[in-house]
Amino acid sequence: MENKYNYTRVGVFVILLSLALVSVIVWLSIGTENKSYQHYQIITEETVSGLSLNSPVDYKGVEVGKVISLQLDLKDPRFVKIGVNIEDTIPIKTDTQAVLVARGITGLVSIELKGGTAEAASLLSVSKDDIPIIANGPSLAKRLDDAFNQIAGQLVVLNSNAALFLSIENAGSVTNILKNVEKITGDLAQSTGDFSVALNNISDLTNAIKNPLENILISADKSLSGVDGAFAHLKVGIDKFIETTDYYDKLAIDLSKTGTSWTKFANSNDRRLRETIPLLNSALAELQKTLHSIKSIADNASKNPNMFLFGKPTPKKGPGE
Repeated sequence: MENKYNYTRVGVFVILLSLALVSVIVWLSIGTENKSYQHYQIITEETVSGLSLNSPVDYKGVEVGKVISLQLDLKDPRFVKIGVNIEDTIPIKTDTQAVLVARGITGLVSIELKGGTAEAASLLSVSKDDIPIIANGPSLAKRLDDAFNQIAGQLVVLNSNAALFLSIENAGSVTNILKNVEKITGDLAQSTGDFSVALNNISDLTNAIKNPLENILISADKSLSGVDGAFAHLKVGIDKFIETTDYYDKLAIDLSKTGTSWTKFANSNDRRLRETIPLLNSALAELQKTLHSIKSIADNASKNPNMFLFGKPTPKKGPGE
């Protein structure tokens, strides 16, 4: 029997279909866009557990590269070298930092790029053989670990101080202090009772002198009213006395003028009359001085009648006296 199938054609069809499937898979995984990358290196002393090859490298949440290598630094095994490929169109600056970031609760870790101000210079390699190194920033786990270590250190110091404070010697001192406080509070409670009694006595004394004090104040008020009336009458009398002294002052002046006329008359008449006239003039002059003194006292009394009771007021001192 003749075979109806052509195996050559079937084989060619299978090969072409396989190539088509491979092309579609490559297109879906890589894409049609041809991107070029720049190789960078990150050196960290943190653990890279959860970070693997092809882990994403994000810049502000945008994926810009992949992790291509992970290895220990053979010269110093405390550090891990992470090789990454980042799109060459992404500006990596000298102040750009790479931070390890955990992705949810799955335990997967990616790399997050932060920083990179416009004023900073671009990160370049020193030579063609050297790979540019992106600075490593502390991750959240690193910051929490440092904070916990600091808190633990402070707790250790606090525990040491507490143990020192609660030593046998200090415990005895604290016991004595508590006893003294108890004694002071007891004395204070007793003193409070005595203080209450003293307050009651003061209250009784205040009530006892309240009525006599009110009577004294009323009497003083009436006395001051009488003094004010007396001062008013005294001022009126002084004013009248001043008018009288003015009258006698004028009279003395007239008598003085009359004495001068008598002197002229005596110069031309009897000798005894000439001897009497000078004595009369001297008496008139003394009378005039006395009237002036009385008038001055009366003026001061009219301006300040209180001086008869309280004396002459003390003059205020000037600046610097």
